[in-house]
Amino acid sequence: MGKVLIREGSQNIDEMGKILNETIALKNFCILLAIILCILSSFVVSYDSEVKIYIAVLSLTLSFDGIDSFIGTIFQATENFKLISILNIIQKIFYVFFNIFFLYLGYGIAGLVLSALIVRFSFLILRYYYSRRLVQFNLFSKLKINLLSLKQSLIFSLIGFTEMLYTRIDLLMISILGTPLQVGIYGVAYTLSRQISMLR
Repeated sequence: MGKVLIREGSQNIDEMGKILNETIALKNFCILLAIILCILSSFVVSYDSEVKIYIAVLSLTLSFDGIDSFIGTIFQATENFKLISILNIIQKIFYVFFNIFFLYLGYGIAGLVLSALIVRFSFLILRYYYSRRLVQFNLFSKLKINLLSLKQSLIFSLIGFTEMLYTRIDLLMISILGTPLQVGIYGVAYTLSRQISMLR
């Protein structure tokens, strides 16, 4: 949906607020559906209760990320890359700081989860504030379905889902078939290799 909004909005900035209002309700519905599916899937797989609680809590970040990506289309369509880049950098700095802070206090995984929620929500509010200065829109507009935009969005979403499934299916299978220790070791190795690959 984001790529379609960027394309339509960049062609006519003055009408972008109207375009956003026509799609935000559908976006909110998809976010809610994603959260429900995420929580339900945790009960289908035989995870222990602690993991299920973390999955349920972290599923809230789906709403943060969903709205954040929606708001991000405004900065991209209006070519306001400097501001969004600064916010992204500052967000990562705060995220690392809060992670170290909560780990130092001994909160462990719960601290990392809390850090993710605090930082993502705070910077979502910041991005919302600055985006409203660029384009006026309502996050709780009524549901309107544009079949052409919906069809184009489904194509991009399917491509993104296939790519995500391709890159993360290994970790999912290890979490189902292996032990938490194996998942942790593989997760660390995978994350490090992905980050280092950006230096190519």
